[in-house]
Amino acid sequence: MTKKTTTRLSPKAYVALREVYDFSFKKRAKKLEQAEEYSFSILLYWNRIEMLTKILKYHHKIDNSYPDKLNFINRSWSILKNLYLLNNKKYQLIFGDGNKAQDSLWGVRDQIVHANRILTECEYEVFKDASKWVFEQLFTNMPETHDLARKQYLEHKRGYDKRAR
Repeated sequence: MTKKTTTRLSPKAYVALREVYDFSFKKRAKKLEQAEEYSFSILLYWNRIEMLTKILKYHHKIDNSYPDKLNFINRSWSILKNLYLLNNKKYQLIFGDGNKAQDSLWGVRDQIVHANRILTECEYEVFKDASKWVFEQLFTNMPETHDLARKQYLEHKRGYDKRAR
């Protein structure tokens, strides 16, 4: 009798998949905008980009563990290269050169979290516009629904697990 092995994704991957398909954050972002808490609101947009980027990288390198850090951000990865080629200004505004540039959202995110940086409404609108665009472009690499994405990721992982045996 053959023992059937169960394939599982990283628990962090399950959380990221669920969050990437949950658009209820828009209500929270709107309330924060109305309260003029632009720094906190932009963090919601950044978190979605970060989760989506990590889940895409996890799919790309399914044999590795789920990435905890964004140390893979650079234009040599085809998904980000395509994003850069579509609109290098918005790419730079979000990711900089892949090294947390002070004027990129990635760098500003650190300033907000670690140094209590306050964004102006004007700064917020620029980052928000670029964030929405980046998320939409990255999301084109995902299946239409959460259930399809979960199924696709599991099948991809099973395929790798079989090859690795």
